[in-house]
Amino acid sequence: MDRYTTHCGPVSSDAQQNPQDKNKLDLPPSIQPGPRVMKVQVGHPVELPCVARGDPEPSVTWTKDGAPHPAGAAADGSLVLSAVGLGDEGSYACLASNVAGTAEARVQLLVQDIKDYIVVLWILVLVLILVLILVLVLVLILVQVCLLMPPVVEVLEPPFNSPLQERVANQRIAFPCPATGLPKPVIRWLRNGEELTGVEPGVSILEDGTLLLLSSVSPLDNGEYSCTAANDAGSTQKKYQLKVNGDVTVLLAASVLLTQTCPYVDVHTGQRSNVFSVLLRGQFRIAARVKKVPGLIPNVRKMPNPYLVLPRSSFMT
Repeated sequence: MDRYTTHCGPVSSDAQQNPQDKNKLDLPPSIQPGPRVMKVQVGHPVELPCVARGDPEPSVTWTKDGAPHPAGAAADGSLVLSAVGLGDEGSYACLASNVAGTAEARVQLLVQDIKDYIVVLWILVLVLILVLILVLVLVLILVQVCLLMPPVVEVLEPPFNSPLQERVANQRIAFPCPATGLPKPVIRWLRNGEELTGVEPGVSILEDGTLLLLSSVSPLDNGEYSCTAANDAGSTQKKYQLKVNGDVTVLLAASVLLTQTCPYVDVHTGQRSNVFSVLLRGQFRIAARVKKVPGLIPNVRKMPNPYLVLPRSSFMT
């Protein structure tokens, strides 16, 4: 409120008539500078200052947006509003005047609704939450970058440092896969591209997958064995090539030749056949087919001959 206007006028008649005041000059009003903008919340009181000086003492009046304010000035010249409403917002002017002139100062009153504060507060809270989420994401990314380690299979001692593993038939063999990483990797085993679960006959796998055990190997177990260790940071693989030296022994009926046919032999469940056996060597699989014979009671099985020599994918019933 440092803006003011001074008006000059003639010396008052009282001064002319008073011999003691004939040398005294009238001083036009001046208003002490104050705030140009004031903010107040709805419902709160506010006091707009107007400290005016002059000789003679000036009178003070207030206007709002160019119209006289009904409240009027207090004894010290200020304008007091006891409970501010949204309608009280505007431009206020303090006018001080005496016989020597006038002075004016203006102040802008801004009334803030509590709803505005709530909106601003919510915006600040949301911004803070977003900042915290961003910081948390950055921390997680840094933790993953700094702490994640891709799987690594440790260097093995002989003989497992070589991919080729040779064994004699009926021996047991264990394939190690000591994989480490962060987080702990999951290990899967494959045999010739097919996954092993540890429930296959003669196959067992440690719970953490670091060891594959074959209890009794044969040439039928030849092939590639590989372990794959994987976690969120990556994956790695170790391969073994198993070669088993030796034969597979099976029993075939003595009266059955690969080029010879023979009549059906009736074999009832729980009974043994009277056909003699002979020891042959080689990689064989024997398949039997069940044929229903009219007039025979159930559980009677007819075994056709000659026996069929089939590849490894077949099975014996």
